[in-house]
Amino acid sequence: MDYNFIRPDLIVGSCLQFFRDLGVDISAIREYANSCSDVQHLRAEIREFDAFDLRMRLPSVVSKLGKAIDQNGGVTYVHCTAGLGRAPAVVLAYMFWVQGYKLCEARNLLVSKRSCFPKLDPIKSATADIVFDGNPSSIDAAIQNRITGDDPDLTTNERSIIRQFLEACPDD
Repeated sequence: MDYNFIRPDLIVGSCLQFFRDLGVDISAIREYANSCSDVQHLRAEIREFDAFDLRMRLPSVVSKLGKAIDQNGGVTYVHCTAGLGRAPAVVLAYMFWVQGYKLCEARNLLVSKRSCFPKLDPIKSATADIVFDGNPSSIDAAIQNRITGDDPDLTTNERSIIRQFLEACPDD
């Protein structure tokens, strides 16, 4: 496995993929995780190489991640196939929406710890979708530029809106 600590409590990496890992299937992983009282295995799917699916699924995936972190604490490992796109994007959205980072600040921290290529536009678009409740006519140009521009940031009120939205997301 290939992984990096982004923060002391947050790891981004790949899924099992080396030859020594072959033969280990998801049911064996789940069975092992269930036998450990301090390990919880959660799944949240986002289609690979699909920016629109990433945009649409990010809120529910980040909600699931945030709820698990709030409930369990400890260290969280977020992965996708190679740990280069989807998992880093989920972690970036979590850092931006929940932990209070500016998006570029979170991205800079992430890429300083792990060579990866998360797409920022789906995160920006998902952010605008949540803040403006999917109603593009309510978007003020200055606010839209601040949220989707080159160095996105959120106000305290916008973070509150996002946190309330994430809390209300149903668990899949």
